[in-house]
Amino acid sequence: MQKILIDRNQFVAERLIEMLNNFRITFHNVTFSTVMLMFNLV
Repeated sequence: MQKILIDRNQFVAERLIEMLNNFRITFHNVTFSTVMLMFNLV
């Protein structure tokens, strides 16, 4: 029983980290695109 709980918590933690990494990459790309766009408009 204890083992299952640990496995589940680890699974959830890994999914969360994965989501955060994806979000960070997306955010970085959007920020970069916005900056490039601003430079092109100037």
